[in-house]
Amino acid sequence: MADAAQRDHADAVCRDEGTGAGQLALPFVREGRLRPESFVAAPSNTAARAWLDNGNWPEFRLWLWGAEGAGKTHLLTIWAQGRDAAMLDGATLSDADVESILRMPELQAVAVDDADRVADGRALLHLVNALRERAIPLLLAGRLPPARVVLDPPDLASRLRANASVAIGPADDRLLEALLLRLLAEREIVVSRPVLDWLHRNLPRSPAALVQAADRLDRAGLAAGRPITRALARDALGSLIAGE
Repeated sequence: MADAAQRDHADAVCRDEGTGAGQLALPFVREGRLRPESFVAAPSNTAARAWLDNGNWPEFRLWLWGAEGAGKTHLLTIWAQGRDAAMLDGATLSDADVESILRMPELQAVAVDDADRVADGRALLHLVNALRERAIPLLLAGRLPPARVVLDPPDLASRLRANASVAIGPADDRLLEALLLRLLAEREIVVSRPVLDWLHRNLPRSPAALVQAADRLDRAGLAAGRPITRALARDALGSLIAGE
């Protein structure tokens, strides 16, 4: 499934690392996994990237949504870093967080991840209203579109339903392949070409499943103390492949 450029790069890395013919030694990224250069651009996220680049959002707000593992947090982080934005976690959001952000002397923008899991709806409502009054951009990310998110108080739900929103669509084969390569690289997992091809053929076709697979392979390789073979991968990923 890998395109020629990705295969050539992987083969070159293999030769440079001296791992032997037929092996992929993927570059390890310990810091900054959510860097702009590690984001995989694809048709499924074209609309989202266009909205983020434009920045001309009604009410100064945008809701970015998509399935788990689709790249929402990555895009949100890139956007926030590029605008020196304050970043908040919706799942732990509190009044104290909001007040601290609003006291920042040169607040440029705000990003809230997991906005559909917000811990304190009134705190988020306060943030939404305050940023709108100051004409400060607010990017929110969640798994569902705002119209399908149950939020309290009602004023918050109505404001977010009026948001501009953009989805990250289902991943295509090229994106899934590039994502798997990146996930293995981040965990310093070395696999042979046959094992990589086996993973492409057998793993579920979703970003979330690939994240789970990479984590399981990482643990299995560490426990076994040896490179990932097809047999080891089959044992580690059997239930995931079976959909259990």
